[in-house]
Amino acid sequence: MAKHQHDKNAEELWQYFQDVIAWVRKTFTKYRKEMKGVEWGRLYNKYKDVAYDAKEIEEKTLKLIDDDEVQRLKGIYEYILTGEEKHLNLRQFDDKTKRKVFEK
Repeated sequence: MAKHQHDKNAEELWQYFQDVIAWVRKTFTKYRKEMKGVEWGRLYNKYKDVAYDAKEIEEKTLKLIDDDEVQRLKGIYEYILTGEEKHLNLRQFDDKTKRKVFEK
């Protein structure tokens, strides 16, 4: 935004924001509260030219939301695009299991 503070109008920037929003809506067809705060502009810049199957993405999203090991639901969207598990913050073992193994 700071780069554009002296522009005569904001049409180019406004169009960019509209493109990002349209891409997100096309790629992730159902809005969820976890989508808030995701760096959509960065993801759009990197993945806008990749063709995605919205139905397949929705199925993956639901599966990940229901997965108890996924600790960071906001990371689901970046994981789907990148395939990097670090975005999910996976829980390996719950405290009860850790305690049982430690006691052995």
